[in-house]
Amino acid sequence: MLGFSFPKLLLLLIILILIWYFFNYLEKKSKDPIKEKEQKDNNEEELTECYKCGGFYYKLINNRCPMCDKINKK
Repeated sequence: MLGFSFPKLLLLLIILILIWYFFNYLEKKSKDPIKEKEQKDNNEEELTECYKCGGFYYKLINNRCPMCDKINKK
């Protein structure tokens, strides 16, 4: 009666898979795609590559590479 058999294990596996997909569906449905896109866009910074040293720096820093400025000041 309480023994393990192939049909019982198969039924248990199917039930677990259905529950897994159900919770994944609920999770995807509850996410707000507009809010996620805004968060993704806010984390991005536009970088520019320095033609002298090859380093990357934030584009709005007076269009000068901070690495090259440190080297030139020494």
